[in-house]
Amino acid sequence: TLAGRPDDLRTRLAAATALPKDLRERLLAMHPDGGMMQRRLDEDNQRFRRAATAAGIDPGLRIGGIDPLTALIERYRRPVSERVLADLVDIEPSALAAMERAGGGPASEVIARSALAPVPRAEVDAVLAEIASRRGLTAIATGIPATPQQIADGHLNAMQLVLKVERPVFHSNDLMLLTAQASQSCYLTVLTLDGRGRATVLYPNEFDANNFVEAGRTLKIPGDNAAYQFRLRDKGRETLIGICATISKTVDGIHHDFEKQRFTELGDYRAFLNRNWSVGGTEAKSARSSRQSKRSSEPSTATGTTGEQGARPDMQARTAIRIMIE
Repeated sequence: TLAGRPDDLRTRLAAATALPKDLRERLLAMHPDGGMMQRRLDEDNQRFRRAATAAGIDPGLRIGGIDPLTALIERYRRPVSERVLADLVDIEPSALAAMERAGGGPASEVIARSALAPVPRAEVDAVLAEIASRRGLTAIATGIPATPQQIADGHLNAMQLVLKVERPVFHSNDLMLLTAQASQSCYLTVLTLDGRGRATVLYPNEFDANNFVEAGRTLKIPGDNAAYQFRLRDKGRETLIGICATISKTVDGIHHDFEKQRFTELGDYRAFLNRNWSVGGTEAKSARSSRQSKRSSEPSTATGTTGEQGARPDMQARTAIRIMIE
């Protein structure tokens, strides 16, 4: 059964005595009887309700008649207006015209079209990084919406991370200062990705090993009295990636050994991520094991239960900006 309707295919298979017996039995095994299928659907619904409750979502909440996850996906897929495009790169709509003149190509075309009518989301996503890079100094990325009610009200009040540099273009041997600010207290990781796709962790490092950032505080990297500097040498484009996690001190399988490297080198970043986040990879298993161990050691709640409902999710915010070294 599915949504109360019987599985007609199983009934027909049971009556199809002309089929070879072994084939018919295999097909019937693929289509359990109505009672078994309904039990599986019920179990799946219960798992969904437990997961929603653990995330702080009322399983019965409906937004426009549909569940919150589907509502959020539909909202994301809506065509992007000029106002929304400006919000995505954190500027006023009036400043988009200047960004359009900053360069040609598909990015400028999308900016111009958004002033006339909303642009399909897929087309915006294809050029969003380029539009953000034209702004040069700042990019904002959001994490998980805080509450279902804020989604229902149309406000995605999510965790935010802002990463800035003094200017978008530097000269070789220039010093670079980064600033970072997060809307929630979290553990910050900052990477630099060179033109060959090789990544190095700038923060934390041997000199600044404590990467905890307080909510709303502007963090300078390096700090005023730091024992290190960032001097830009190789010419070309570099990408600075910021990741902040509310619980995890390290992310994406990054492990530091400051006795061997003052600044952790990851090598080819795409290959590094593929190794650490492949299906069933050690990073995912380790994270799950750590969370399960933590929950099993926590005391019972007032209702006498532990586990998913009391677990706080590890929210993350990610952002990236690009600089040019001439």
